Amino acid sequence: MRAALAAAGGPRDGELELPGFSPPMVGLSASIRAEVTQVEFDAGSGRFTALVGVVADGLPAAQLRLSGRLLELVELPVPRRRMIPGDVIATGDLEWVRMRAGLVRGDVVRAMRDAVGQALRFGVQAGAPIRLSDLGRPALVQKGTPVILALDSPGIQLTAQGMAMEPAGLGERVHVLNPASKVVVEAEVTGPGRARVLPGSTPLNTTGRLPQVAAR
Repeated sequence: MRAALAAAGGPRDGELELPGFSPPMVGLSASIRAEVTQVEFDAGSGRFTALVGVVADGLPAAQLRLSGRLLELVELPVPRRRMIPGDVIATGDLEWVRMRAGLVRGDVVRAMRDAVGQALRFGVQAGAPIRLSDLGRPALVQKGTPVILALDSPGIQLTAQGMAMEPAGLGERVHVLNPASKVVVEAEVTGPGRARVLPGSTPLNTTGRLPQVAAR
């Protein structure tokens, strides 16, 4: 049946659904021969109808009409366990599973190399596809931790200490608060606990109330 459906345009590796199908009853030692004589397949829905000729020892030849669906499967790397925001994905955290293509939504991780070494921005359940948008570089700056800020401009090189207002990875932007002046600047992470003030960044005075910046 799979070969006949593949010849009609169906996926070679799919999940076959035959609702309501009851195979003919034959003896355990009986020899059975079956041949698909006609098949119609709709690639859009995966639905098909087929005529199958069946010959079995001790029974008259029969022709069965089958209808069902052939569902395309995809193989994806998914977490072996529940993972939480901030977890950095290692090879051992993933396993390959096959699932129905129709259940896979959006742009998801399809190769281990796309996930290994990346950090999760949001939690993901065991066995669930990982969305590419849920991944980021491992955080080198954590929310609420000290950050050494560098300010480089023609003829001036300054450093100051501030506090990160969200986690961020290498090359990502982070808001940094100067606890003394209550000024927030936007900076780019350059290393563990280090960032440089972005050219053209406009300091934001937060006197009276600090802005609420959500952790990623």
